[in-house]
Amino acid sequence: MKKRASKTASPTPEEQIAVLRAQLESLARDNERLAADNARLAAEAAEGASRMAALEAKMARLVEQIKLANMRFFGSRSEKVVPEQLSLFNGVEAAADPAAAEPAVDAATAPSRPRRRGGRRRIDTSRLERVVVEHVADRPECPHCGEAMSEMKVEVTEVVRLVPAHLVVEEHRRHVYRCRACCDANAAGADVKSQIVRAPMPALTPIPGSFATASLVAGVINSKYAHSNPLYRIEDEFRCLGAEISRQTMANWVMNVHARWLSKVHTRMREKLLEGRYIHADDYSNRHVIATTTACAQTA
Repeated sequence: MKKRASKTASPTPEEQIAVLRAQLESLARDNERLAADNARLAAEAAEGASRMAALEAKMARLVEQIKLANMRFFGSRSEKVVPEQLSLFNGVEAAADPAAAEPAVDAATAPSRPRRRGGRRRIDTSRLERVVVEHVADRPECPHCGEAMSEMKVEVTEVVRLVPAHLVVEEHRRHVYRCRACCDANAAGADVKSQIVRAPMPALTPIPGSFATASLVAGVINSKYAHSNPLYRIEDEFRCLGAEISRQTMANWVMNVHARWLSKVHTRMREKLLEGRYIHADDYSNRHVIATTTACAQTA
């Protein structure tokens, strides 16, 4: 005898509404929990950003301290450094001394002579270019009697003038000459070659095909390696002088000149250095005692 399957009774509308309300309350609780999690994550992100900014500031200060330590260890010992200020842009304030006297120009030719005590400091101008400017009166007459006055002496005042750097374009005009008779004969069909002669002209640049003269390349090398100026700063200086010379062009100049010329000088210097018996020597003086009948100290 077969059993009939019992049918499940469908929920009433009140039960369905209760289930929906429970689901809505569960979703509301989930939304509140998600909002709380979002707020917590936002707070953690803000805290992490502030901590990252503090770490970056600390790292920047440590890098500045390392730079200052390297400057003190490897740099000039006479340079003044303000302990409270780690920036390297206060050189004017650190080097200024209002109590120092204004130096005077001195045309002395012996820089090794001792400096005079007292008075103003004098600088040596014997190796500087000198321009003489005469200041004369046009027909000087005596203001009392009107007679012509004669020169008694010349008062000399020396000042130092700075000539700003500037670029000069050299236009080399190479003249070409031809023999009119030979050219006319060649044009007429005669067995004569046209004679054309160019005026002699020396090599103008150390790099073939470049407009950079030796002085321009030397200025770039001196500014880059002797004065520690980066290429972008040299590029700005040339731009102020009216020339657009990129840092890539200057880098190519330096590499090309090194490959063509400076490497040969370096190789020759190395050869001459290795020819010597000693490569390095220390000239530090050391006092030692020679064991003789009379003990005496000498300086080696």
